[in-house]
Amino acid sequence: MQNTAHLADSSLSCSRALGATERSWLAERGVHGYTDFFTIIQLVCPSGPPIDDSEIIHAYALLRLRHPPLASRLSHSGSVPEFEYKSPQTEARALQEAAAHVEFGTFEDRDAAVVALRTRWLSIDRHHVLDVRASMSSIFWMRSARASVRQYVLGLRTAHFVADIRRQLGIMREFVELLSSSGQLKAEIRVHLKTSRPGSMLPPPLETRIPDIASSSVEELKKGEDAFLKWMEPMPVPTCGLVPDGTADENKYDGRVLRHILSRQDTARIARACRANGTSITQMVLAAIAIAGVSADPSHPSVTAKDALFSNITLPMDLSPHIRSSSVNRDNLVILTRMYPMLMRVPRFIDSSAPDYRAVWRVAQECKQRYEAFVRSPYFWHLSWHGDRYTSAWNTPTVGEPFLPMLSSLGDCSKLLPLSYSRAANGCEAADPRSRELSIRDMETGGKINTIFGLWTFDGRLNMQLTYNGARISSGIVEPYLRRVVDVVMRVGLTSLREENLSAARL
Repeated sequence: MQNTAHLADSSLSCSRALGATERSWLAERGVHGYTDFFTIIQLVCPSGPPIDDSEIIHAYALLRLRHPPLASRLSHSGSVPEFEYKSPQTEARALQEAAAHVEFGTFEDRDAAVVALRTRWLSIDRHHVLDVRASMSSIFWMRSARASVRQYVLGLRTAHFVADIRRQLGIMREFVELLSSSGQLKAEIRVHLKTSRPGSMLPPPLETRIPDIASSSVEELKKGEDAFLKWMEPMPVPTCGLVPDGTADENKYDGRVLRHILSRQDTARIARACRANGTSITQMVLAAIAIAGVSADPSHPSVTAKDALFSNITLPMDLSPHIRSSSVNRDNLVILTRMYPMLMRVPRFIDSSAPDYRAVWRVAQECKQRYEAFVRSPYFWHLSWHGDRYTSAWNTPTVGEPFLPMLSSLGDCSKLLPLSYSRAANGCEAADPRSRELSIRDMETGGKINTIFGLWTFDGRLNMQLTYNGARISSGIVEPYLRRVVDVVMRVGLTSLREENLSAARL
């Protein structure tokens, strides 16, 4: 199998075989597009000319030239599925290929338009599933039906093995930057067409950038496995969480989204409480996710049979910081993540409706200790390899057995996707007649997945979002669960600050 990109018959074409991680995501994806993720942003144009539909096509065409994985397609011509990319030879061809994967629309109500697009992209209807045999990405662009109202909705969807959410946000940032100074789009497209180098168009897969643990000596494999088992101690069967009550039939998938957004003031207070207790917001929310799971099904035998309850949450880990910089291609539109489990011990008698905030912080601090032990281990790559294998079934909870949603924490997305864009910020000449000011009012992410808890901050506000399969687990279970998570986060964060302020007053 050939993992590096190679030239095909045409000097403007290249292909490479999917790596093992990419093939596992492809198998999970199936015909319904499971694990395809998307990002949707709401834009306003306070000043400058309105955005024309042709600018969307030009900007997307340029991004497909900048990042060939977006324009690649899946080929099954060989024994192993391959990425195949054919660079357009003319500007007209580049625009034609981009336009084929852009949909346009108008709206009267922007919020309703976002909901409609989200519902469409969560659907398993074949008409709405991304066809990766034609393109690994697609764009949806909507404008207000009233010409005087310069409001827009921009959506980007990709196969997950091409770009995860963080890298999608990077693409969206580039997109908005291009729209804020679109006068140079045609010129830059022409430059890319002249300077394309096919041999470096497709970045290599993850497996070529990290140690091959499977080829280690028997002695090293044993040491690595022992290190993983020690890290996982006591590795019991999870005893609390959500209990699926529906069907596992993938043909009945019913994607649903619940989202809670905190105020800037509450977000700042919670961040301060986390710093005071030596944890991150992610680690505190992890504790809340586990503790809220204690009351998910009080009648389940495993909940009443133990003095200590155990939760096992799967998290994705971006391996970029652990990969040698020289081996990371400038275009990182390739999956560079692995899954790993986070085992948490939850006090048996904790009440999620009125939790002891000290107990919550203890669980959060244990999460921090486990994470640090993982990333600092001399056997990090062994732990990563075993952890990914251990969590291989994270997306398929068994009906009747407790589980907790996978947690995807994106951090402060305003750093990846700034709120405001202007001609001056992009160094555009004042003579550009197509320059404009743009502002992002909201962003959301999502994907076709059984159960995932999304966590991010944008514009100073903490977002907690639960995406789930309504056919696998009913809203009567999920909705109260999310309310408990939010309640734990709010109560613990604000109670800790009150205690801190009282202590300071006594001093």
